[in-house]
Amino acid sequence: MSWAPVCGGIAVAATMVSVFIFVGFLLFVFFLPAPWGILALATGILLEVGETIVAIRLLRRRAPSAGSEALIGAIGRTLGPCRPDGEVRVRGEVWRARCTAGAETDSRIRVVARDGATLVVEHEPEPYPEPAGR
Repeated sequence: MSWAPVCGGIAVAATMVSVFIFVGFLLFVFFLPAPWGILALATGILLEVGETIVAIRLLRRRAPSAGSEALIGAIGRTLGPCRPDGEVRVRGEVWRARCTAGAETDSRIRVVARDGATLVVEHEPEPYPEPAGR
């Protein structure tokens, strides 16, 4: 999921609420009688606090995925024999890997764990080929 639409929506909402607070402050100072001006300013402040709470919850919903921790469960290919140590390509990056069961060159693998800068992988069966003629 891309965070660009969420962050863009939050930025637009923050700008709108900030403008509302500014207009509420102008109404409070110059135009509205005492109880209505205070009510307009309080409403703007409450909207800003609520918008901030929603933004924080949306942005903390999912941890960013980066590095070797994010590769657990990913599918890749061996670049050479992996008996038990070798190299694999996962998501376009080359990693040192350990495969206790062993894997041949260009075998499909799945990342199951991480040990330092080494990925622990296991052989993953090839998906079924598409039937001819479809």
